Amino acid sequence: KVLCLTPDGGILWAAPLKPNALYSEETSTNPVMKQLKNGHILVVEQMVRKIDDTLFYPFSPPIILRAPLHYFNIIQLNGADGKLLWQRSYQCPTITNTNVAPGFIPEVKSITELPDGRISLCADMYWPQDNVRFYEHKVLSRRAVNFIMNNDGYVTNCIAYYPQNNSCSL
Repeated sequence: KVLCLTPDGGILWAAPLKPNALYSEETSTNPVMKQLKNGHILVVEQMVRKIDDTLFYPFSPPIILRAPLHYFNIIQLNGADGKLLWQRSYQCPTITNTNVAPGFIPEVKSITELPDGRISLCADMYWPQDNVRFYEHKVLSRRAVNFIMNNDGYVTNCIAYYPQNNSCSL
């Protein structure tokens, strides 16, 4: 929940953040918040789904994505009244049954508003290195990843940083 307080400590408004019952907040990481130039508030939480997910594509057998599944849940609130303006959720690469050590939690570390109003989210996460379909990745490398979003929260660019033949983190 996000609270907006009055100067004397009273509650002006409160906004819940949980997207739905299938997902829970990752309690080992902290949400990241930033008030934008237009007064709106951007909140990014790390969420986890602890049950498998199933994808269905025409003319293909069902694809099972094994839990835990990690997501970046991004919410923009109106700074004046706390009303939800938009919400986006982006699934991180699945790390179950890969070279990633169990227990790793992808995490957004910073929010930056760019001069043109776009948003930069910098995250510490594992990024796929093998050239296979997104649900078949087995080889990932730790990267500093910069997601560039437009004003409506849609990713328009993604840049992964790492030293050659190595990995890095934020």
